[in-house]
Amino acid sequence: MSELGPVRAEFSYTTRKEGPPTDLVQRIFDGGALIVENVLPDDRFLYPGGIVAEASVKALDLDGDGKAEVIFDLYTGGAHCCFNTEYCDPPSRAHFNQDWGHIGYRREDFDGDGLPSTARPTTSSRAPTRPTPSAGRR
Repeated sequence: MSELGPVRAEFSYTTRKEGPPTDLVQRIFDGGALIVENVLPDDRFLYPGGIVAEASVKALDLDGDGKAEVIFDLYTGGAHCCFNTEYCDPPSRAHFNQDWGHIGYRREDFDGDGLPSTARPTTSSRAPTRPTPSAGRR
C-alpha cells in the first residue's frame, strides 16, 4: 500500500508454492472512494516487482501538480524476464503501460527540476524520460 494526500493505492495477490502469484488486483482510492480496480489475468504470469528494494506500488507526485499519480511495478520472471510499469493518474483516470524489457529502470531527478524522471540503467545514449500519465491511455 502507498498513500499520498487523499490517494491510496493497493496491490493484492495470493502467493503459490510454485509459479507466479494469482488473484492480482490493483486498487486506487481517492478520498476513501474506490476509483480504479484492475484485475490482472493470471495468464500474464506477473509478479510484484520492479525496482529492487522498493515497493511494487507507489503513490508519487510525478508531474508537480500537487496530486498523486500511481505506479505499479511488475515483473514477468523467467530467463527472458521483463519489467513493466503501469501508470495511473487518479483524477483523470488516464492509465498506460510502459514495458522496460529485461533492463528495468531507475527513477531520479536527472534535469534538476525537482520532479522524478525515469531512465533505463543502460549504457546507451537514451535521454531520460518523465512519465506523464496523461500522455497515453491503455
